[in-house]
Amino acid sequence: MKMSFFPESAQCSSFDDALELLTLRYQAAFVQYRGLVDRNTGLNLSGDRPSVRALHEEERAFEELDVARSALLDAAAQAHPTVH
Repeated sequence: MKMSFFPESAQCSSFDDALELLTLRYQAAFVQYRGLVDRNTGLNLSGDRPSVRALHEEERAFEELDVARSALLDAAAQAHPTVH
């Protein structure tokens, strides 16, 4: 059973506030992931290899980005459902 992110009695502003926070979470996760990718790419291009730790950090950042993306999309779908 899928749980709702928002309480049933939430006001529209609560939805918007939650979406804003989730958007900021996604943006922060993206910035972190992009920085790690850029660093590791720079090492590869210069002939060096990123450390195992650096590769794990990049992988964890990608997972955080994916979780943040999913949470944002789920919340947006609940806040602004589309009639098909």
